[in-house]
Amino acid sequence: MKREIANEKFNFFLNEVEKHFLILNQDLEELKTFYPLTEEKIKSLVDNPDYLKVLDQIAYRYIKLQDTLGKLLRYFLLKEGEVVEHLSMLDIIHRIQKLGIFIDDELWFEMRNLRNSITHEYPNMYLEVAEAINSLYSFIEDIKEIIQSIKERA
Repeated sequence: MKREIANEKFNFFLNEVEKHFLILNQDLEELKTFYPLTEEKIKSLVDNPDYLKVLDQIAYRYIKLQDTLGKLLRYFLLKEGEVVEHLSMLDIIHRIQKLGIFIDDELWFEMRNLRNSITHEYPNMYLEVAEAINSLYSFIEDIKEIIQSIKERA
């Protein structure tokens, strides 16, 4: 793939990641007064249409953020002239680390597991949703640092 195309796609995915992060962070801040979230608090938030929208948006934005971040990492390497066509996400993360970007495989897999937990349907998974959002809140700064280190390195 030509570097020019890789640069364009990299910039596109960087803008998308930043947009998803900004909205996600705002939504998490909107729930800040309820932290730490519990099963009971999630039940009451789900019963309030305004907060249900926030919870839905957190799930959506986090899924989009995590997906797009994976694409951003791939295009970052392509932009740097690396061949990544057949690399697993774990291999991409290891190469990214070698270039001085703050991310490790443990954090990536925590993010991936969180993605699976945060998408549970509310009716019978209140505790799982509460734990997932609490976890997300606890490492939102790590996600910010990843984005920032990619921007600085690019």
